[in-house]
Amino acid sequence: MLRASKGVGPAPGASGGPLKNLLSNRERVLNVNHGAHDLLKELGRSQNAKPAPKVVNFLRQVEELTKDLLSTPLTDWQHELEALRKDLKQEI
Repeated sequence: MLRASKGVGPAPGASGGPLKNLLSNRERVLNVNHGAHDLLKELGRSQNAKPAPKVVNFLRQVEELTKDLLSTPLTDWQHELEALRKDLKQEI
C-alpha cells in the first residue's frame, strides 16, 4: 500500500480528503494564469542564470491557454469537444 509523504494529505474527493473549500474551475484557471505570469516576470528579472527555453516556452503556453479559457464562452469549448469526439469516432 502506498503512503503519502509527510505533509501531503489525501486528494480532494478521496476518502478523508477535503471536500469543502474546493476552488471552482474558473478560480483554478485564474490561479494558474496568475502563477505563470508571475513566474515569467521573475524569470525576466533573474540575472544570475538563464532559464531553459523549454521552461519559458511552457509558461507562455500556459499563460496563453488560460487567457483563452477565460475569454472563450463555455459553449464554444463544448462545440469544439463535440466536433473532436465525432472526428475521433470516424477515425476508429
